[in-house]
Amino acid sequence: MATSQPASGDKLNNPDHSLLHRIIASDTSAPVKSIEVDSSGALVGGTPLFQNINPTNLLSNGDFEAWSAGASAAPDGFTSTGAITLSKETTEKVLGSASMKLTTTGGSGTQYAYNTGDTDANWLAYSAGKTYTVSCRVKTSNANTVKIGLQDDSGGTYSAYHTGGGDWETLKVTKTFASSHTFARVFIVQISDTGATTTYCDEAMVNIGSSAFAFSPKPLSSDELSATFKDINPTNLLSNGDFEAWSAGASAAPDGWVLGAGATYARESSTIKLGTYSAKLTRTSDDAYLYQFIHINKGIAYWKGRTVTFGCWVWCDTANIARIRLAAASGTSSYSSYHTGDSTWQFLTVTQTVNTSSTTLYAQILVDTSNGSAYFDGAMLVEGSSAFAFSPKPAEVVTSTAASTGAGTVKMGSGNAANSAGWIKVQKSDGTWVYFPYWTADAP
Repeated sequence: MATSQPASGDKLNNPDHSLLHRIIASDTSAPVKSIEVDSSGALVGGTPLFQNINPTNLLSNGDFEAWSAGASAAPDGFTSTGAITLSKETTEKVLGSASMKLTTTGGSGTQYAYNTGDTDANWLAYSAGKTYTVSCRVKTSNANTVKIGLQDDSGGTYSAYHTGGGDWETLKVTKTFASSHTFARVFIVQISDTGATTTYCDEAMVNIGSSAFAFSPKPLSSDELSATFKDINPTNLLSNGDFEAWSAGASAAPDGWVLGAGATYARESSTIKLGTYSAKLTRTSDDAYLYQFIHINKGIAYWKGRTVTFGCWVWCDTANIARIRLAAASGTSSYSSYHTGDSTWQFLTVTQTVNTSSTTLYAQILVDTSNGSAYFDGAMLVEGSSAFAFSPKPAEVVTSTAASTGAGTVKMGSGNAANSAGWIKVQKSDGTWVYFPYWTADAP
């Protein structure tokens, strides 16, 4: 059946037009249009619904998860002006593990946080003449003082003020930037108040068009992807990171882990995050910890100058006693933040670049500073600066470093398996030995 674009006066039941043509109008710049019909069913018009809209977030670190300068500095991608302090907030948040906290000290005039790179040539060229919408989740108890906005040489356009009810509210505003401008600024928060205020921000989103969208992070550019993943290997380097193997018994250290002096530990089958078991550590007087060497297989020389990230699920009902650690003898120790003690599973992470003076490298789970218990599960250690969800360490490749003087040979012994002619003794990367029977003819 031949079809053609609908025209004014056409009827919806006209067989010459497909349903698709009736929904998608002839203006190719608008991928979807509404349709208008009269009482007789004749098509009388249409309005673009999503013309020139791109829901991709253009704002880096809009979830305020990256704080490379520290928790008491501005988050990555943002700066501030006026008597205002920016800091990382981990309790009052909407998404992820952190939000941005803004504290004013009562200075005169306006105080605000905004995006860095507002004069970047690429951004100016890209934004010229385009319409943008900024939205952000904001929480404050100060009415009519906090808003968000977009500004260029022609002036600023701002959202309505937060009501000051102490709840999270979504503020949003739309502006068309000038076709020729020297800066294009995104005000995540502008505070017009001479008194002291506290404000929290999360889920900041900037997109092309006049509609606000639910938050999504800004996609990484090809250069950023390359820089992010060039030194990352998501293979888990920890044996028994899920604490499922306890060959020495439920009251002994889990396989692959070494017990620190004075620790009380146990296999746990009720409070678990993954699989069947977790590891329970209890501190009664001395710090309690389990650790695992990382450098044994490749040697410490390989790790010097490289970056590793250790992550682990931790459950604890006492604040500031449970955390994880990366340590190197004659090198540097790095710790994660403490578990907050809220009786939930939290994924703690720590990243370290191995010092060139290090002689060993190991990962540690621990309960320190005060007495109490914590549960650990899903331990994951990877090369690189990003944490990954747990996956088990691939099966180890057994190398023939057997006790033999002959090059490329292994130590043989008299037969100790049924129908075998002897056995092969092979040393694994963790220093333990395994024994394999061998036959002089075809295997039985």
